[in-house]
Amino acid sequence: MQKLFILLLCFMLSFSLGQFPAQAASVGTIGKPVIQQGYNLTVNEVKTGQNDSGEPYVAVDVTLASESDQGVSANLLYAKLKSDSGYVYTPTFFGVQPALNSMNDLPKGERVRGWITFQIPNEEDSSNYTFEYQAIRLLGNSPRLRVKLD
Repeated sequence: MQKLFILLLCFMLSFSLGQFPAQAASVGTIGKPVIQQGYNLTVNEVKTGQNDSGEPYVAVDVTLASESDQGVSANLLYAKLKSDSGYVYTPTFFGVQPALNSMNDLPKGERVRGWITFQIPNEEDSSNYTFEYQAIRLLGNSPRLRVKLD
């Protein structure tokens, strides 16, 4: 009985905080939208190259659309690039242009498009990456949108 009470208490606490365990997010592909909780993300194109200093980069052209009555947030700081060898990269502010514009509460039916560039160290040996986008929410879980960049 005590275990049932503790389980019920944990459930109620999770419900009140909006912190249910996240379900495994599906991984999308280039050109196909990934849609979760009002976020509609499409990776349109991927570029690789070297910047003026000769350092390699991966740039991702994304379109983020809102299908939510509360709006969605667009910000390149919500993006990550994960390599199959286990490294995680954050965006750089200097890269392929035009960069993704930041917008809070993007209204339903509207969208933004732009590039998010990631600096990759020369010693990185992976060429297989997954792009991940997860906005920060104060209450509740935020969707984790993932696209395999093959």
